[in-house]
Amino acid sequence: MAHGLAHIRNHDTLTKTIIATIAGAVSALANVDMFTCMFGSE
Repeated sequence: MAHGLAHIRNHDTLTKTIIATIAGAVSALANVDMFTCMFGSE
């Protein structure tokens, strides 16, 4: 239990959430770019 509380105290969950959000945004932008390249006009 102390180990879990230490993660909360050190903001590990917040850090992982922010990193996952940034990774998701980068992935979404990459998908938009891929579809634009495939179906966009020249």
